[in-house]
Amino acid sequence: MPYPDDSLFPSASLWPEIGPGEGLQLEVFTDDPCPRVAITLDGLDPSGPSRVTLWRSAEGGKRRQVRGWSNRLVFGSDFGIDYEVPLGRPVRYDVQLISGAVTPDELTAYVQVDAEHGFVQDPLIPSGAVAVTGGEGGGTDTIPTLRSSAFSALQYEMGWNAAQILGSDTPVGLMGQRMVASGVDFSVFTDAAEQTTALRQVLRTAAPVLVRTLPAWGDLPDLMYLAASVTEEPLTVPWGGSLTHWVLSGDQVAPPSLNVLVPLWTYDDVQAVFDAYNYAYRQSLAVTAGASYLDDQQDPTLGA
Repeated sequence: MPYPDDSLFPSASLWPEIGPGEGLQLEVFTDDPCPRVAITLDGLDPSGPSRVTLWRSAEGGKRRQVRGWSNRLVFGSDFGIDYEVPLGRPVRYDVQLISGAVTPDELTAYVQVDAEHGFVQDPLIPSGAVAVTGGEGGGTDTIPTLRSSAFSALQYEMGWNAAQILGSDTPVGLMGQRMVASGVDFSVFTDAAEQTTALRQVLRTAAPVLVRTLPAWGDLPDLMYLAASVTEEPLTVPWGGSLTHWVLSGDQVAPPSLNVLVPLWTYDDVQAVFDAYNYAYRQSLAVTAGASYLDDQQDPTLGA
């Protein structure tokens, strides 16, 4: 990219303005269930399949594949939603064109998703995301509050073995790779039955739990996928109150590779697709894409 300082994250004033049909386009949404980015990729070959992988990197964070966009089959254009975009930081998206006869004009786009709260969510079921706020801002009846000691310590362990050498009283250390943070405390308080129930549901089903942090919380990873240990302590609930303390800690792990499990298509959406493309035409497109019946059920626009 021809930026004056050749920086990975140029100033927002230097971000290119990308118009319709020119390649990669991003749109930010901050309403329920959580902040997200709508991704439109246009300008590919409409007459044949292209294979693409979409990468996301945030300032100071890791470069990761966007969920659902690994080795993705695209005919001309495609659309998706990234529910795991880092918050409050410049984020760069890059399209890797693996195969295809046509290359779009723009394969890189930038965005920044500003948010008032961080989020705890199941990376595979974003519809249940729970907003959380830092203790400095004070809690509310509807937003869980981080405990003051949350994220106060991060452990970076490294595996090693000691080898004793004949003739030396000092063993040789055989070192492994320094791991990502473990023992991460992200405990919160909830003070409303609705939020307690919502958080309980996320913590019971998510494997791992995704914590989307804010820069104001300190020098933390932008996205923390945690194998979490959960303890629920109802502080005032037995006496008719609603205050619950959640003792939460976990070790960072790699994100799951599965796609989002929540069905994003309504009956009306599917009906509109069938109105536009009859069964025989959809069947021919699915055959061209090498798609199964299950693939078609999961994505009614496959090949269309």
